[in-house]
Amino acid sequence: MHTIFMYFGIMKKVEAFDYHIRKVWLLISRMYNAEASKFKSTMSTGFVLLNIDKEQGTPSTQLGPKMGINKSSLARMLNKLEDEKLIIRKQDTADKRISKVFLTPFGLENRLVAKQTVLKLNNTIAEKLGKKKHEAFLDLIHEIETILDNEEIFNEHNS
Repeated sequence: MHTIFMYFGIMKKVEAFDYHIRKVWLLISRMYNAEASKFKSTMSTGFVLLNIDKEQGTPSTQLGPKMGINKSSLARMLNKLEDEKLIIRKQDTADKRISKVFLTPFGLENRLVAKQTVLKLNNTIAEKLGKKKHEAFLDLIHEIETILDNEEIFNEHNS
């Protein structure tokens, strides 16, 4: 096992990519949920609303993969959002096999709040980082994403 991050065979958590990504994501998640709670909502609700096309609706089968959640979790979430009158589901007029999810007027209001929240967080971070660091971060995180998408890290040939 040789890597620049190893120290006597043990990686320090402060040197691990996943430690920092997870830690930052938990901070972001906490901030979003705290803001969403002011509107009796959750980060997950906002995330779903932001992934629904506000004019054309979105086929329910596309939402799960877009958000990285499984079918049963998505079904529960959509049922909850429908009960809260944030969405409605309709059969596609062109293809009756497809169910589309549309935002209600109340859902559109909540989507706008979620969008403003996301923009405020991202604009604040971008402003504090400055253009050069912001661009460097985006380059780096895209590179990490590409590595994770294209590598079979845990196959036997890479051990």
